[in-house]
Amino acid sequence: MPVKLLQEAEGHVVTMELKNGDVYCGNLVESEDNWNCQLESVIATTKKRKTCNLSQLFVRGRKVRFVIVPSMLKHAPMFINSDTKIGGTQDYLLQTIRLLHLTRYSQRMVADQNKLYE
Repeated sequence: MPVKLLQEAEGHVVTMELKNGDVYCGNLVESEDNWNCQLESVIATTKKRKTCNLSQLFVRGRKVRFVIVPSMLKHAPMFINSDTKIGGTQDYLLQTIRLLHLTRYSQRMVADQNKLYE
């Protein structure tokens, strides 16, 4: 996932899975180029499915396995096709396919999380 997409997600609710299996879902306040992220109003789910609420959380970028961003970001300006951009149409299509795949995966993750809270 491009760093620009992560930065576009600032101010939105994202879900992060860390390499140790913990999952955090919260409002992305700030992200850095090295994927360090600050979240607010976080619901933390451990590997053993225990949950807790955190007011703030800082995640070190090298610990992140993946990030699920809102599907509305598929319309972000970075995905607008422009022949003046380096790479042109082929790069645009590859990025769009990756984003759609990530969106489908995120929908499954959200459905799984909703089952946990029922």
